[in-house]
Amino acid sequence: MIRGFAPALLSFLFLLGSEAVADVAATGTFDIQLAGSPPTVPFTGDITFDAGVRSALGWEVNMAADVGDMSFEGDAVVDAAQKSATFDLSAASGGDFAFTTAGSARCQSAGCVNGRGTFVGRLSLTDPDDVLRGGIFTLDGTAVIDANGMGTAGAFAINAFPLTLTRVGSDTSVSSGPQTFFDTRAGGIRAFVADARFASVGVAGATQFVAFSALPGALPPGIELDGALSVFVDVATNAMVSGGVHLCLGYPDANDDQIVDGTTVAVSRIRLLHAAAIGAAFTDVTASVAGQRACGDVPAVGPIVLGVAEAASTTTTTTPGPGATTTTTTASSPTTTTLPACGAALECVDVAVAGPLCPGETLNQKLATLIQKKLGKARAALLSTRTTSAAKKLARLVAKARKQLGRIGTKADAFVSRRNGAISPECRDLIRGAMGRVTQQIDANRI
Repeated sequence: MIRGFAPALLSFLFLLGSEAVADVAATGTFDIQLAGSPPTVPFTGDITFDAGVRSALGWEVNMAADVGDMSFEGDAVVDAAQKSATFDLSAASGGDFAFTTAGSARCQSAGCVNGRGTFVGRLSLTDPDDVLRGGIFTLDGTAVIDANGMGTAGAFAINAFPLTLTRVGSDTSVSSGPQTFFDTRAGGIRAFVADARFASVGVAGATQFVAFSALPGALPPGIELDGALSVFVDVATNAMVSGGVHLCLGYPDANDDQIVDGTTVAVSRIRLLHAAAIGAAFTDVTASVAGQRACGDVPAVGPIVLGVAEAASTTTTTTPGPGATTTTTTASSPTTTTLPACGAALECVDVAVAGPLCPGETLNQKLATLIQKKLGKARAALLSTRTTSAAKKLARLVAKARKQLGRIGTKADAFVSRRNGAISPECRDLIRGAMGRVTQQIDANRI
């Protein structure tokens, strides 16, 4: 159950103590070009960091000024059936700073083209000037990659996570504490709290709780991810441990109404999912869900994420005879759309643009063109909200986006009853569901 990382970082941890919190060391954009055909796909690209000084693990960081633009190259091994990949990447700047990573990718489509792909991994640094220091640093990038293997202006982040001292003893507990990171799929800062209790620690070390925007791995039947709730956290330790681990992930329910804050998800539907390693299938290990923690017992540390079980519906039937009413509970899917999960309005728009909105059904070309046009206008309005703080202008931009989404729903309604080129009611519901996901994120102020 040992997963190693640099001894120098462990030494720093003992000096630092347990007060460090995760930080965003850098954000920016990247371009990527895939070449060749699966399973082995070489790629190249460039990274441009956003300007400005950030605080990461107690140190000031300015990647744009101190490092500058970077170029990268690598190879990916694609699993088309699982819509995932593993990759090796090397990135270099014009100076001495460089990094490598052996990471993983979660893709929207087979072959990781014609849709969004998210690429993540821990960084191994060449950093003689100590631009980044004090913890574990990760690569996190998401881009829409076209049929030719080209992705432009993808979202990029380097996130920083502290190490947590793990002492010798029985039932030894460690916690990430409140942490934040930049989620490149959602396009913004997200938070998490994770805990681990080791049955036995024979040799002290450090534990890390590292969050990623997405990780590959099949989900258990009847369980899905929620864009506002599900955060992937990979738990690793280099302490000598044995006897199993009790892992927990937090969920927000500040008013204790048994509904996850910012969602319509009932707490009773939360499940803790665990995988033996990154890329392995997730299993439901839920032992308890209470006190804003979902917990489970596992044989070893590894990736965890909160999933959402299908909602239960209740059917009451009455049979002859006194007191013969029988109530049965059956599972019904909460899904209103076949599209991947999204955790912010702009992300939900991008997912809708990539589609397909109605799998297995060909959309009337006139409707398809209108949807793409209206989504483009909605996206432009939402993107403009990021460049203004004026309340009136923000309200106008949000209202414009809502108007475009509403027009899509109205047109979808009209196309159900068309004599030629009609869509099915099920397709109409899927289109409305996709637009509803965008407005839901707007309502929650997650642009």
